[in-house]
Amino acid sequence: MSVVTYTANARATLIVGHTAGSVYSFEMPFMQHEKSYGSPKSQPRAIGGTIETILQRVDDNLSLEIGLYDSSDEAQVEEFIKSVAGGETFSVDLNGTIATPSSPVDVKLVDKSNAPTRYGPRTYSLPFNVSVV
Repeated sequence: MSVVTYTANARATLIVGHTAGSVYSFEMPFMQHEKSYGSPKSQPRAIGGTIETILQRVDDNLSLEIGLYDSSDEAQVEEFIKSVAGGETFSVDLNGTIATPSSPVDVKLVDKSNAPTRYGPRTYSLPFNVSVV
């Protein structure tokens, strides 16, 4: 199981009983979790042909996919993704549970759009990309 922890935001359609500004966690399996590294840099070339690399930073990125989940979890996932859509920090713990955390990582959503994938009449997954903070 995996854990997502986020702060509910008023822009989201909040689940009954949830309030904006409160922290919530939910457990759900991740179908996919791939790590990648971004390294923005420039490589100017001198007249003599020498190339100089100027590395700005190295970013750790994760490509995640929550799922499979059914329509009973749809409101929770929608509240989560809308609550973090503005670049808010949230955490993912790929190997833990709410009761026994393993190694939570603080991340920010980097996708502009997130669409659930439907696998049947009531089964979904949600792919999204994050950058480790």
